[in-house]
Amino acid sequence: MKAIITESWLMASALLGLVGFASGSAALVIIAALLFGTGALARIWRRLCLERVVYTRRLGEHRLFVGERTALTLAIENQKPLPVPWIEVRETMPRGMPVTGVRTQAGGAPGTQLLQRTAALGMHDRLEWPLELRAVRRGYFRVGPTRLRSGDLFGFFDREEETGRPVDGIVVYPHVYALDDLGFDSARPFGERRGGARIYEDPSRVVGVRDYQPGDPMKRIDWYATARLGRLQSR
Repeated sequence: MKAIITESWLMASALLGLVGFASGSAALVIIAALLFGTGALARIWRRLCLERVVYTRRLGEHRLFVGERTALTLAIENQKPLPVPWIEVRETMPRGMPVTGVRTQAGGAPGTQLLQRTAALGMHDRLEWPLELRAVRRGYFRVGPTRLRSGDLFGFFDREEETGRPVDGIVVYPHVYALDDLGFDSARPFGERRGGARIYEDPSRVVGVRDYQPGDPMKRIDWYATARLGRLQSR
């Protein structure tokens, strides 16, 4: 819609110039020339705004464990002798790795979010954004692709394109716990040496049988001895 309005505006300025010539009005001719020149300059600026603009992305680590963090540095550089009045960077980020202290938007694809940054670059200027990613769940996550959008100083024309930079992958491993933190029983539940009383009963080592006593579990009843003696016997 903006392009249609702008094209109509350029045609209107040309028509205004013709009317000025036909009517002999110097003011109309000057106004039409200024409008047409501004539009032509805006179109040229749009065509050159992303030329020789280099975008880089640098990850501190590509392998993390859950709970760890890694640095992410985004950089954009204008390598031409023409300023870039405004440029918008839209980086596709994984939803499973939040960016610390930065607000993001919902991404177009499932499981993604958009990180957006806007800046102005002078001639041969460079700008960096130091960020930090946090691993909150395990999996494989992709950072990228990246799109750049810029245009002329007046906002009449804009240009958008993908940087073509490869997607960076991050592998997040599950959290590692110490065995002591998991509350497992001792590796030697019966102790380092024989004592007077066992800590745990070993059902595989039966010492003998005795008469059943109230409270003995049913699994300890020895049915063969019970049948032989005619009364309940417990192991």
